[in-house]
Amino acid sequence: MPSLTLERVISPADWARYHEIRRRVLFEARGYTHYDPHHPDESKEGAYPLLLKKEGRPIGTVRLDHISPYVAIVRMLAIHEDDQGQGYGSVLEALTREMARSLGVKTLYVNAAKEAITYYEHLGWQFFVWDTKENEAISSSGNKQLKKKL
Repeated sequence: MPSLTLERVISPADWARYHEIRRRVLFEARGYTHYDPHHPDESKEGAYPLLLKKEGRPIGTVRLDHISPYVAIVRMLAIHEDDQGQGYGSVLEALTREMARSLGVKTLYVNAAKEAITYYEHLGWQFFVWDTKENEAISSSGNKQLKKKL
């Protein structure tokens, strides 16, 4: 397996690649056109925008939102379309869990797109409504909320 690292998004080049992967994989590929790279959640306190890099090249994204001492939310996990189907999503999820543990997190939450529910279940995530308001907003399109104990 090539060298894989999970790194905080800091440089302008990394921000551009972070937003490009998310926009293409999570929005355009699903027929959505409303991606906002300047959304305030990207820079809120406790937000960790992250890139999975393969030998220095960004191939995946995730944002870890550390919302309380023991809880974090996994947001917008995506692997570039050229790198999908090679196990990098599982590596990204594992590295995200590792980072969460280093922050003292004991429970992770996620809003899983319907296309990704089986992926999360395969990795040991369980159905759990953790935010009623967000759940109402996502459930009409078949998306589900899940949790994972660390």
